[in-house]
Amino acid sequence: MHDPTSAAELDQSFREYARDAASSQQWIFINLPLNHAFTCPQLMTHDELQTRLVPLFAMTKRFLNGEYTNGRSLWSRVALIQIADEPDIHCTGAWQTRVANLVDQAHEQFPGIKVMVNYVFNTAVGVPKALDVVGVDPYFMPAPGGGGPRDFDNQVNPNVENAKRSGKPVVIIARSFANAVNTRSHTVCSQYDRLLTPTQESYYIALAQRDPQILGLMWGWLFQDFYVGACRVAYSGVIHDPSIRAFHQQAGQQIRNAAPAPPLP
Repeated sequence: MHDPTSAAELDQSFREYARDAASSQQWIFINLPLNHAFTCPQLMTHDELQTRLVPLFAMTKRFLNGEYTNGRSLWSRVALIQIADEPDIHCTGAWQTRVANLVDQAHEQFPGIKVMVNYVFNTAVGVPKALDVVGVDPYFMPAPGGGGPRDFDNQVNPNVENAKRSGKPVVIIARSFANAVNTRSHTVCSQYDRLLTPTQESYYIALAQRDPQILGLMWGWLFQDFYVGACRVAYSGVIHDPSIRAFHQQAGQQIRNAAPAPPLP
């Protein structure tokens, strides 16, 4: 999962997909760069939002129509398209109406493709009736010396249960970043100071496998720098850690062997 933050990065993601021959054997997840500014009415007006959406939707349609893949249509290969991220903790005002409108627009622009919105779900929130899939990002932040399965359950399960109350299929977006620096004190933000171990990451897999309402599980292999308060997360992504990357690849293959995805058209 690449996390684009602009139209230029979305274009880069599409071009990287086209260059990767292995991608032709995988289902596609599209994460549109509709960050909090797009989703939150207090940050962007409706007219501004529509102006920003036009080129993003047009670029995505060109990708689906085969402009990046020598004319090979990709419409039937897209598993999900995400159109908003964490509105429940970043937005105020009539944000739920904004999200519902985005879902309707995505269905209109991309007929037949399932639409996802990612929430934090610190509490149960209402989701649009037309939404196909809810995402939740219950980041496991073990304290030094902790990090066992009980710690995981205590931190992660409440958010997942809130997501399940929506009645929708759930996709978990697992934590995959580390090494944050406090930009004010220039000290390390300890709760983000290390990637999870393969054992700790396996807790996410076990949770997803034992719950039939959980449709999928994702990690972002490479994120851009981002902030949590004053903490700048500057080294992100399991792509930088060979042992965890190898674990993801091995676990993914085992899951595919045990429960193969539907064949690509």
